[in-house]
Amino acid sequence: MQEKEPDLYLASPDVAILLMEKDYIPLFRLAGEEDKLILVCLKNFRKGKKVFKVGLPELNFFYLGILLSSLPIENIDIVFVKCFKEGLEKLYNKEIDFLFLYERFFNDLPQNQKEFLKIEETISVPFYHFLMFKKAFYQKYKDFIDKIENIDHFEKASKEEVQRLNRILKKILFLSIFFRNKSILENLLDHPGLIIAAYQDRFIFSNKGGLEVTGYTLEEILNMSPLDLVYEEDRPLAEKILKRRLKGQKFPFFYPDLRIKHKSGKIIHLFCYTQTIHYNNKPTGLIIGIDITREKQLETFNKILKKINEIIIKSNQEKEIFENLCKTLTETFHLELTWIGKIEKEDPIITFIYSYGKEIDFPKKLCIPYLQNLKETHPALIALKKGEITINEYTPKFPFPEDFKEEMLKRNFLSCVAIPFFKYGKSYGVLSLISSVPYFFTEEIREILVEIQKDISFALEKIELQKEHQLLFHVIEQSKEWVVITDQNGTILYGSPFVSEISGYSPDEIRGKNPRIFKSGLHSQEFYKKLWDTILSGKTFSTVIINRTKDGSLFKLEEAIHPIKLPDGEIRFIAIGKDVTKEEYLIKEIEYFKFYDPLTGLYNFPTFSFKVNEKIAEDKNRLSALLLLDIQNLSWINYTYGVTGGDEVIKEVAKRLKSILSEKDIIGRAGGDEFALWIFDLPRIEIINKIVEKIKFSFQKPIIFENNFIKLEYNLGLVLYPRDGSSFEELYEKATLTLNTAKKENITFKFYNSELGKQFEKFIKTEEIIQKAFKKNLFIFYYQPYIELSNYKIAGVEALVRIKEDEKLYPPSEFIDYLENSPYLRLFEDWVLQKASEQIKKWNFNFSINISARTFFEENFIYRIKKLPKDNYPYLCLEITERTVIRDINKAKEILTILKDTENSIKIALDDFGTGYSSLIHLKELPVDIIKIDRSFISDMMFDKKVMSLVKGLIDLAHSFGIKVCAEGVETKEQLQALDIMGCDYAMGFYISKPLPEEEIERLLFSKERLKLL
Repeated sequence: MQEKEPDLYLASPDVAILLMEKDYIPLFRLAGEEDKLILVCLKNFRKGKKVFKVGLPELNFFYLGILLSSLPIENIDIVFVKCFKEGLEKLYNKEIDFLFLYERFFNDLPQNQKEFLKIEETISVPFYHFLMFKKAFYQKYKDFIDKIENIDHFEKASKEEVQRLNRILKKILFLSIFFRNKSILENLLDHPGLIIAAYQDRFIFSNKGGLEVTGYTLEEILNMSPLDLVYEEDRPLAEKILKRRLKGQKFPFFYPDLRIKHKSGKIIHLFCYTQTIHYNNKPTGLIIGIDITREKQLETFNKILKKINEIIIKSNQEKEIFENLCKTLTETFHLELTWIGKIEKEDPIITFIYSYGKEIDFPKKLCIPYLQNLKETHPALIALKKGEITINEYTPKFPFPEDFKEEMLKRNFLSCVAIPFFKYGKSYGVLSLISSVPYFFTEEIREILVEIQKDISFALEKIELQKEHQLLFHVIEQSKEWVVITDQNGTILYGSPFVSEISGYSPDEIRGKNPRIFKSGLHSQEFYKKLWDTILSGKTFSTVIINRTKDGSLFKLEEAIHPIKLPDGEIRFIAIGKDVTKEEYLIKEIEYFKFYDPLTGLYNFPTFSFKVNEKIAEDKNRLSALLLLDIQNLSWINYTYGVTGGDEVIKEVAKRLKSILSEKDIIGRAGGDEFALWIFDLPRIEIINKIVEKIKFSFQKPIIFENNFIKLEYNLGLVLYPRDGSSFEELYEKATLTLNTAKKENITFKFYNSELGKQFEKFIKTEEIIQKAFKKNLFIFYYQPYIELSNYKIAGVEALVRIKEDEKLYPPSEFIDYLENSPYLRLFEDWVLQKASEQIKKWNFNFSINISARTFFEENFIYRIKKLPKDNYPYLCLEITERTVIRDINKAKEILTILKDTENSIKIALDDFGTGYSSLIHLKELPVDIIKIDRSFISDMMFDKKVMSLVKGLIDLAHSFGIKVCAEGVETKEQLQALDIMGCDYAMGFYISKPLPEEEIERLLFSKERLKLL
């Protein structure tokens, strides 16, 4: 229920004014009551301000003080206070300059407060407390009310007092409205985001907002026409509106996007309301607007970002992205030029890629050369160095070198930005945007430029990802891998071509089906349950699974099924496997070849030795025999009929030997051209002769290969068990010795005998010497010099190994044969290479070393030689015997070619030349530097004219191929003279010098005297 207003009031003057507005009548006043208003300030206040802050209690009556005081109303800024006490605090704190008070209140203040105050002005305004009645109530009880004046303390309010109160009310209303509007207008005028201006022929007013937006001072703006500010393209419409306004036509007009020019030249976008008003009796244009430049930029950049996203979606190539990006940015921003450069190397040297707009050659002709000179003040290079966007807001103010700045200004390139972009976190290139509008690019839009930067990098990485996906898809399509992809329900989405190849199902028959179509029926339900439980738990399931093809055949897969969770939460299962059906067969085959020779099907040597030891362990007393058979002419067969022919011979020999033996006997292939036979449980020793005769008979029959009849030559060494040894190892060593003796004596068959026993003892002793030589470092070099026959000076030395124990010196004839066939050969030749390298470094002189046949054909021989210091190469000569080369002429040629194919290549000498098999026909193909004629030719040539002619022919032939010749074994003056006359290049032998120890050869090498040989 609404509270009813009282019918009468005893009201203060301030309340009385308010009640008069509500139709209350002031009939009586308190007798003898009168007061004054005073304006106070601090005693030290000086009136030097244009605007004064005046404290006013929140009572309407105090507006009278404003009205009646001497302060100019237009210079007053009212600060309302709730009470006098608050007003005094603000005054003491200098938050206000003046304060209105009742005089009576001031007089009641303590002296210590009043002493700081000064009464600036006293305003005599008599006022009273009025007894006021509601008009309707008064009319109803008029007679009774009129008698109140007879009551003490009340007097009748005169007509003048009532009229004065009315006048005061009107003035107070006027003042309150005035100050309220004044405050609103001042706030509007001072608002930084609001532009208010007025113009006639020229501007006559602009607020602060207008000056800030245009960049001009008030003095400058008052001398300008509005059209001076308007951008050229918007000027026709603005001029038409301006003319209508100055004619006095009153109409509102909105500009949703009016472009004006800042003092700097920058384009500003305004949203404006305009109207016609009158000022000083003249038609005047009023402009009220706000700056929407930022919003327009955001709108444009959002449009750009949208277009860039479209480019990213549609483009599949880097070039396509760059071209579309430049075109879109240039056309949307109305730029002069956009160009892109790319980093080709780690150093920030930029290669031009593409440009669009005006002056499209500007980047190639000026920017790129400028950048390649590493001018660090160019925005593009700064951007790349720092990895940050670099903005040139206004070219005249940017720290370009003067020559480049001049070129920019000549083309009206007034603002630009360089945006570095990245691929996988590394600098990849730079995008440069150039505008003719000053301050087109500013720090305010950096966030938007960063978005463009991120979009470019994302696009480049997306393309790389697409390439990777395409490559991965291509690899899967071309690979021999089983790849099946299913959804989370097991429906096949993809099967690689290899899936179709193995299973026999076409891609269409596979797609959309369940992998059950491959089910073989050989796996249990528990197997499939475990499979699904594993992959549904997010783990990989690996297994070997047996599947069935479309035609019912079985195949095995070694398969792993991987669960993959996609970004949208969906699950895919990827099964990757390989067909191990054939692999299992190959494993069995490999297992077979661990024990058997792949060419003949016989036991390999380790298996043969194991089987023989088993037989010996079964019965240690049974007479048995070990035979080693070597095909004597296999090297010649390989050379003549090729490796294929040699392989056919080996297989045929294995077949014939196998046919000779009984089931209890053992046969194996012991080496390339060597077979081992174990004849078990001989009834008597004479039986062995029958077996040897069978072998002899078997080898008499030639082997037919491609219509060629190949006659076999062989050597056979034989030992008896247990007479000649108690273990396979002992028997094999003696059998090897026997076989080697048979070869040396050029006989087909040889038994191990007492003489061979002595040789075996010598063999054991030699082994002990070799072991001691390695343990105590007893190997040394003796050096035999060879001379150049053109000047008889020493041209080089050949290193010949000796073993020196205390005072005893072992020549190579006592240990070299054993060494070349022993397990110590690799260790020995490592020492040879190391020692040779040290001597070459010490002497810087031609140095020859001998390489064994076994080492020459080792797989890592070339690697071992090339590990030697490169500065050894010009002095080092490797000597390989002619017999070694002829063993496998094609392989030898390949090795020698690689050795020669180096900078400052190593020299190659063919040793013992003339003792091999028809190497003359291959001499021109072999990459050798020197042939060394065997000593047997040199010793015979002085007594046999045919040999002399042969030596002369060898020298001439070698020279025709660009090969030099060294004669070995020169032991007489006559031999030396004959060789000189025949044009031989080098000679060595005891006539020149025997092999010498290191200290003696050094004296000879570095002597200035020439050898006196003739």
